[in-house]
Amino acid sequence: MEKTPSGDYVIGGLANKISKSHFGSTLTAFILYQYYHAHVTQPLIFEQLKDYGVDISTGQINRIISENKDMYHKEKDMILSTGLKFSSYINIDDTGARHDGKNGYCTHIGNQFSAWFKSTQSKSRINFLELLRASHCDYAL
Repeated sequence: MEKTPSGDYVIGGLANKISKSHFGSTLTAFILYQYYHAHVTQPLIFEQLKDYGVDISTGQINRIISENKDMYHKEKDMILSTGLKFSSYINIDDTGARHDGKNGYCTHIGNQFSAWFKSTQSKSRINFLELLRASHCDYAL
C-alpha cells in the first residue's frame, strides 16, 4: 500500500503467477537452478542472496526447494510411461546407498532416449514391478 501526495492510498494486486508466493518466479527459478543444476547447498544460496541484498530466510529457501512441486513430480512420472510406450527395449539398474543411517536404493529404468529414477527402501522384484507399473495395481507379463 502506497500513500499518494493527496493523502490517498493506492493498493495494487500481485500478478497471478506470483500471488501464491512472497517471492517472484525469477528468484524462485534462480534458487531452484542453483540447488538442482549447479549443486549449490542451501547455506551457500542463502549467503549468495544475502550478498545480493535479498531479504530471505533459510526456511523460505528450503520451502522454495521442497514444497509445491507436484507438477514436477507428475512430469517425472510421465517420463516413465512415455519412455515405455515408445521404446523397443529398456535397461534396469538398482544402486544401493545409505542415507540417514538406513540402506536405500535408486532404481533406473530407461535407455538411450529416456531415463527415469526412483529412490525406495527395497531392491526386490516386487518393488521393481511396482515401479514399472507406476500407479497401476496389476502386473502384465
